[in-house]
Amino acid sequence: MPTKITGMTRNKQMKSLKSILEEVEKQSIIDSLIIANGNKTLAANTLDISRTSLYEKISKYEIDM
Repeated sequence: MPTKITGMTRNKQMKSLKSILEEVEKQSIIDSLIIANGNKTLAANTLDISRTSLYEKISKYEIDM
């Protein structure tokens, strides 16, 4: 289909869905920690995950706070 219909260019690099989801998850964790002023309990509650899960994800994505 033409670019003007799809809005996509041929040079666009595609990422895997897993990679995209991980980027979004990492950024959401960072954003929630910033909004919660580093309060991990509040950040976990905002994300609707346990504190343990939050700590695991912080470690997984090597987020420094």
